[in-house]
Amino acid sequence: SLMPIRGNVDTRIRKLDDGEVDALIMAAAGLKRIGREDRIAEYLPDEICVSAVAQGALGIEARNDGWARELVAYLHDADTNVEVSAERSFLKRLGGDCLVPIGARARSEGERLKMIGLVASADGEALCRGEITGAPRRTAVKRWRG
Repeated sequence: SLMPIRGNVDTRIRKLDDGEVDALIMAAAGLKRIGREDRIAEYLPDEICVSAVAQGALGIEARNDGWARELVAYLHDADTNVEVSAERSFLKRLGGDCLVPIGARARSEGERLKMIGLVASADGEALCRGEITGAPRRTAVKRWRG
């Protein structure tokens, strides 16, 4: 069974090592950031664990002048922009907010965009999941059905 676990990363890992829990699901980025990447046993694929909309994406705001825009332009990634736009479109289409259990993961695959979407009831009893592949702009706004 699943259960919430409290404590910082080291506390959680200690609970695993002491046998208090059989496994942990944690953010790989956090483990990498503190040099504990050796504790990552498996990465959960999108097909198993759909992330929150735009999870991991970084938004940058800058003054609208040439110097400021040029300074941060190298940080812009066109594929990520398309992917996040598609995920946010999905969330908006469902009328979701940060309190609704909705997940979406879009990935650019050459000239196509693949997106997995998921929405669940608050209690987790009902779940609707779908997947679509198509041209990026069309996929971002295509109607989803469960």
